[in-house]
Amino acid sequence: MNLTFIIGNGQSRSNISIDRLRDFGPVWGCNRIYKDWHVDNLVAIDQAQVELILRDEYHTKANVYTRKRWSPLYNGVPGVNYIPEFKEEGTNKWQKQWHWNSGPLAMFVACEQGAEILCMFGFDFYGVAGKSNNIYKGSPGYDKADHRAVDPGFWIQQFVQLAQWYPDTQFVQVQPAGWQVPAAWHGVSNLSIDTPETFFDTLLATDA
Repeated sequence: MNLTFIIGNGQSRSNISIDRLRDFGPVWGCNRIYKDWHVDNLVAIDQAQVELILRDEYHTKANVYTRKRWSPLYNGVPGVNYIPEFKEEGTNKWQKQWHWNSGPLAMFVACEQGAEILCMFGFDFYGVAGKSNNIYKGSPGYDKADHRAVDPGFWIQQFVQLAQWYPDTQFVQVQPAGWQVPAAWHGVSNLSIDTPETFFDTLLATDA
């Protein structure tokens, strides 16, 4: 069983031990996660985030991925890699690679590298009381703590797009019981939902 873990920065992953996941497969993280947990691969598409990562020299500890458009700035910097271009783009705004953020692009690169079972934590989509629920809100490179929640429509469609592009990959969204499953996900055979409790019970049973 080839597991790959993609970690978003929604509050639902606050009680998840990323180190525990690393015992079972490679971990991909986004942006500022490296301040709290070690990840094997770190994706940051915003130039300001990349500068923070380089300042902290995290590119010497993990593979860092960013947009190709920043290559004139970072060519020759060890540990900095570029996200491949999409083979095709649709006409809708959400299908354009420029409008994909670090989480979905981390999933894209992991799939390009052959991920078989992609387990996603912290991709909450929805805000809390209309406000952002990002763990790092208010920190450098992020919106203010009281910033309004982002409409999740693009993310929801992009997850479906990835499932369609990679039909042999199983996508497992791990969220607490009661999480609102997007209507667009119904009928996507290789995209499933699991709770953290069930996921870890199954993981540990399989490992045993």
